[in-house]
Amino acid sequence: MEKCARNMSMEHNGKEVTREQYREPMCNNEDVMKNIRPQKNKKENKRVNNENFRIKLFETRDEATIFIKDKFNAKAKIADKPTKYLLQANGDNPTYDYILNRKWGIDKKTKYRACHTFEDKWCVWWREETLR
Repeated sequence: MEKCARNMSMEHNGKEVTREQYREPMCNNEDVMKNIRPQKNKKENKRVNNENFRIKLFETRDEATIFIKDKFNAKAKIADKPTKYLLQANGDNPTYDYILNRKWGIDKKTKYRACHTFEDKWCVWWREETLR
């Protein structure tokens, strides 16, 4: 550790350095390197494929309900006020653009989402890959 501190002051003059630069003096000593835990590889974030995201807007709840029954063969449950996490920060129902930007809530368990939008329309969104 002393070698590392000395290297920092002489070679880097107090500048910010990477972990590898700090450990450089110790890298030649095998006994020391056995005691240093290797850096873990960071997991890559699993990105969702947005190419098959679909969204449809309806004028009435009945139209949206019929679409859900036909497309997903499911009983439609569309509340006037969506769950808390679908609301915007100000507490309003989400807008069409907000839903389009967020694209949240679709997974293997939940094949589609539907809610009443701020524009007084009914919105249904899904991912094609979840229907297979």
